[in-house]
Amino acid sequence: MGNTILAHILYSCAKIQINPELIFSIEGNAHAINEYNNTNLIAWHCEEFPKDDMEVILKVVCNDWDELLRLKMSYSKFYKKVPDKGNFQDFNFTNAFESSHIENLTIKYWTMLQSVKLKKINKVADITLNDYISGNVDKLQNAAKFYNWNWDSEKSKTFYQIMLIHNSKYFDWLDNIKILINNCLECNIVSTSLHFWEKALVLAKICEITHIDPQLLHWDTQEYFSNNNLSLINSLKRLKHGKTI
Repeated sequence: MGNTILAHILYSCAKIQINPELIFSIEGNAHAINEYNNTNLIAWHCEEFPKDDMEVILKVVCNDWDELLRLKMSYSKFYKKVPDKGNFQDFNFTNAFESSHIENLTIKYWTMLQSVKLKKINKVADITLNDYISGNVDKLQNAAKFYNWNWDSEKSKTFYQIMLIHNSKYFDWLDNIKILINNCLECNIVSTSLHFWEKALVLAKICEITHIDPQLLHWDTQEYFSNNNLSLINSLKRLKHGKTI
């Protein structure tokens, strides 16, 4: 969402003269903003590609459910594909062969979610993805003040509403994932239709919430989310009663 937030700031400060509808692609990304940006403010993956001469004035971070959303958006907007058993070499996994098994992918996602929870957030310079999609744009205004730009609240509201529309499918996806996970935790049996990577991510998030090491799940005897969540519910019940096999 870095380019989206960049576009939000530039539009709200009248640094671009374009209909914000034209900035978004069909996938909801705002990469086109770079064609209209004539300022020194840019969006950059500073952790992956650090630059010594770059001053970071606002960092977008994730610290909970928004990490799931970030993954979904990354796969759709950047990779334009999702992890599956035959393409793990295309993603940033340390061992692509091992990751082709759902158990190992679940563990990788669980480790990632654990590290996200432990990440310290700079309350001044960082904005969480969840804060932004919830409409909390104070940090964006602070970034504008760094350049002594005037912030137009009405323009900001306009851009925000357009952003919500173009990214609604990702927010709906996260809502559905939350509903499924809640049903699993409350032992409500529901039908499921998940991609391979989604199964692993849901399992990882449930393990993170319940403080269960995913290696303890009954991988040898259970196939999770084949048609419903019953096998996972049974596995969680067994673990709750101390049964690891």
